[in-house]
Formats: sequence, C-alpha cells, structure tokens
Amino acid sequence: MEMIVCISLIFSHKQAQAKDLVVNTERELQVTIGSAQDGGVIEFGEQFPKEDDITVIINNNKKITIDAEKKLMKNRISIIYVWEGHTKNEPQLILKNFNFDGENQKHSGLFIS
Repeated sequence: MEMIVCISLIFSHKQAQAKDLVVNTERELQVTIGSAQDGGVIEFGEQFPKEDDITVIINNNKKITIDAEKKLMKNRISIIYVWEGHTKNEPQLILKNFNFDGENQKHSGLFIS
C-alpha cells in the first residue's frame, strides 16, 4: 500500500522592526530623521554634542522616537517639527530621556516649535 505524505510548511511573515540608529553629530541627526522608517528610534551616541546649540528641522510623516539616552546636555536643542496635514500616516514625534544641566547655562533646554 502506497502512502503519500504531504508536508506543508507555513512561513509567517513578520514585519521587519525598525532598527535603532545612533547619531553623533547634528548633521547625522538631521539626515537620519529625514530617512527614518516608521517606528524608528534615533539615539544620541557618545560623541553627540552636549554643549553646542543644535537646531533640527523634522519634515517626516512617520512615527519617530528621539532618545537622548539620559546624557547630561548643557546646550539648547531646538526642534522645528513640520508635517503635511493631509497624509495617510499619522506623524508622531516621541522625545525621551532628555536630561539638561541648566545650572550655569541660562539657555539650555529643549525647544519645540
């Protein structure tokens, strides 16, 4: 008696998770934000400027997290967040782990417009 065995393999497709990206300069931060994937996390690296003022323009209609990794910052970080009002994606900017030392710095902090 012949027996036919049929094996069926089902491969589940898992959506690739956005990889955490580490930036060490203002320019790297700007470029990385512009090309970030939806759900991307951008982390400040060890060499990220902690005393030079930084201005970043975000024009990305995706969910992005910027994580300062609890580094002690003595500078002013200005974020200008721009998005188009009529898109399929709901833009979201999450800022976390920012730690500023304003003791001798009158202008240190995070400014968003």
